Amino acid sequence: MIKVVLAGPYPWDQDDLYAGGVIHAMANLVSILQAEKNIELHVLTYTKKTKKITRKKYGNISCTYLPNKLSALNYFLGFRILAAQCRREIERIKPDLVHAQGDPASILAAVKTDRPHLVTIHGLYQNETREFYARTNLKNRISGLLLRAAERRYRSQIKNLISTTEEVVNAVKKYSP
Repeated sequence: MIKVVLAGPYPWDQDDLYAGGVIHAMANLVSILQAEKNIELHVLTYTKKTKKITRKKYGNISCTYLPNKLSALNYFLGFRILAAQCRREIERIKPDLVHAQGDPASILAAVKTDRPHLVTIHGLYQNETREFYARTNLKNRISGLLLRAAERRYRSQIKNLISTTEEVVNAVKKYSP
């Protein structure tokens, strides 16, 4: 049996399924992997809906929700707070493989751990956020800059990539080992 940590956005409740495409991709992947008898699956995610680490069981899936109570500070610290929490949980679980996708904290945790990792990137913040953040308030523009800086930092550390576009492959290949 292989022990896998799947780290990234995952719903706390049904309302979260409307949060975006990556959370749907995670939920779909979890439902597919749930049927696999040779995988011990641990979902590692975070939410503003809890104040403490919360562990839930959904059938044969273990799910750990980390509190995201300092989301603004997290941006300014390059997602280091959540990434450190994720790394501690990964070490607690001791998986054979970490598969991170969709957000800087989960990806940074995966590439910083000594466990084998796989990263799925659905899109590049450098392309997807630039125009949006340019037309908004100063706080959001700064957040966009910090998000893109975190992305540049983890791209150089990804060893095993699953991508949804050739653009992502080329961007990671440019900086990666």
